[in-house]
Amino acid sequence: PLLGDSKLVLQKMIECIKSNYKDHISSDEQREAIKEEIKKVKDEWIKEWDNLLNSDMRILDSTETQNLCAYEGKTLLVVNVASRCGYTYQYSGLQNLYEKYKDNDFVVLGVPSRDFFQEYSKESSVAEFCSTEYGVEFPMFATVKVRGKKAHPFYKKLKEESGVEPTWNFNKYLISKEGRVVSTFKSGVKPDSPELVSAIEEIL
Repeated sequence: PLLGDSKLVLQKMIECIKSNYKDHISSDEQREAIKEEIKKVKDEWIKEWDNLLNSDMRILDSTETQNLCAYEGKTLLVVNVASRCGYTYQYSGLQNLYEKYKDNDFVVLGVPSRDFFQEYSKESSVAEFCSTEYGVEFPMFATVKVRGKKAHPFYKKLKEESGVEPTWNFNKYLISKEGRVVSTFKSGVKPDSPELVSAIEEIL
């Protein structure tokens, strides 16, 4: 479904198209052509906003951003991570998952968050910790909010589609190659748990 503000913009675009052409329509053929143009604009707009991965995220400890559409066609495990949490050890399992299945178009996306007050304030510290302590090689993004009204747009989409928002660090969303959330896993579900591994292998 479209977000509220976006739906309003779409309606205004359609009204604009109708207004621009209303004085030039003189036949049923022209009228049908205008209907087709309006439908095309509407369909393209809906497709853009309905794309779960159509979100820009800044890369960890960098000014560079990446649109997550770069991962279309891949199986994704999106995890809100933290460096000073009781579940931080899961970094090791996540890296193992990534190494095991990356040749099958599987990617782990790490998203640091201070929502639960267990992440470093400096992104450089997060990057160094992940690299030196756990040898993390999967994509890591900038620290963002993952819950509530100020959550990053990508996490708002994840909640909208799955009905689930993180209640703690290391919450996991499994996204299919078609770009849909197929499963969610709570923090306590380890990366090497049969439950999670089975779900991943089922959609690779």
